[in-house]
Amino acid sequence: LRYPHHDSEIVQMECATGLHPYVRWWMHNGTMSLNGQKMSKSLGNLVKVSELLAEGFTGNGIRLALLAHHYREDRDFNRDALRTWEERARLLERAAGVTGERQDHLKVQPYRNAFQDAMDDDLDTPRAIQALTEIAEQLEAGGIDPVTGGGTLVELGDVLGLRLRQD
Repeated sequence: LRYPHHDSEIVQMECATGLHPYVRWWMHNGTMSLNGQKMSKSLGNLVKVSELLAEGFTGNGIRLALLAHHYREDRDFNRDALRTWEERARLLERAAGVTGERQDHLKVQPYRNAFQDAMDDDLDTPRAIQALTEIAEQLEAGGIDPVTGGGTLVELGDVLGLRLRQD
């Protein structure tokens, strides 16, 4: 976007909200398309989250599908791909619910580091999701203790807005 777009947005929002500064960073994301055509209100081809929820998709599945691509990448919406991410969401939720008694912070630390490195690398959410998936798979296989692993999975999932425990 070209000057003065951001400056204009800042002035309007700071006046409207009283917050100074209203924003510190601007991030521009790629476009979402449907069947190869950019989604837009004017074309009437938007897929709304409320519609997906009504179809039985979950917030975690939708969020994972959106975060599965780098934020600057263009992508095409696909319900079949969304179903795959629903399965991944169920894996994460199931693994977060595994219970146990012992703790071993050293075994989970490499996954925590991988997640943090991914997020520090221009918000590489696909790599961050892979770290979460590896924790979940290790939890289900018994390779990581449930107390530390489950807590770490919930904590890191929360960074991405995932709600993995239904307390």
